[in-house]
Amino acid sequence: MSWTDAGAAAEHEPVVSWMQREREEAWQEGFEEGLQEARQDVLRHALILRFGALSPEHEHTLTEASPERLDRWMDLIFTAPTADALFNAPQDDERDA
Repeated sequence: MSWTDAGAAAEHEPVVSWMQREREEAWQEGFEEGLQEARQDVLRHALILRFGALSPEHEHTLTEASPERLDRWMDLIFTAPTADALFNAPQDDERDA
């Protein structure tokens, strides 16, 4: 029986399905990591243009930020008077508490 026989293909279908799911999950994870890095890069560039070089603390905070926090900072970059004010701004859910 060769690999191309219907019986052999059906027998290996779970393995192929699992491999396809793993590949899709890895692609999705890589895409999300790339998107996170792109958000950080855009915000870093905007911060440097607006306020000058980032402090090591701000750089660390930027690197560790969640996607939601990065989105919030992207909104605030236009109105924050300083980088400190931006990084210390409460999240929407923190303001409601």
